[in-house]
Amino acid sequence: NAINAWKITKGSKNVKIAVIDTGIDYNHVDLKSNMWTNQAEANGRPGVDDDGNGYIDDYNAWNFSANNNNPRPGSNSHGTHVAGTVSAENNGIGIVGAAFNAQIMPVKILPGTDAGGSYFNLALGIYYAVDNGAHVINMSLGGGYEPPQIIRDAIKYANDNGVICVMAA
Repeated sequence: NAINAWKITKGSKNVKIAVIDTGIDYNHVDLKSNMWTNQAEANGRPGVDDDGNGYIDDYNAWNFSANNNNPRPGSNSHGTHVAGTVSAENNGIGIVGAAFNAQIMPVKILPGTDAGGSYFNLALGIYYAVDNGAHVINMSLGGGYEPPQIIRDAIKYANDNGVICVMAA
């Protein structure tokens, strides 16, 4: 029902959707125009935490699996696939995302291989997304049946700040 949904909204550049996953190819032809940029860092000084959020030069968001500012995927491009489903632009190339005018914030918590991540990095990713203005957080991830307290606390933080969390079942 995407065509009917698009009669109501196609997304908005004012809406930031964090995709917490294996990273996103932010130069992908269907995604690059919809990628979120941390303007304080992009316009700041290299090697300095210009926005004071604890992450240096996080102009394209953050990679919690390697603790650096490169949220691009490794050999597993699941995060790029998910980002396309969420907000691939309507450019006549490839696919169109559900909210094709929304911004995508890549938050990498998985190493980008078939290796798993950690609940700790997931929690950090949720806090990062909320603190950097995400309106929606998408987590297309697997895990245990009962999330640990650290994840429940992070999701409560998101909810308390008006952020919608969407998770795989």
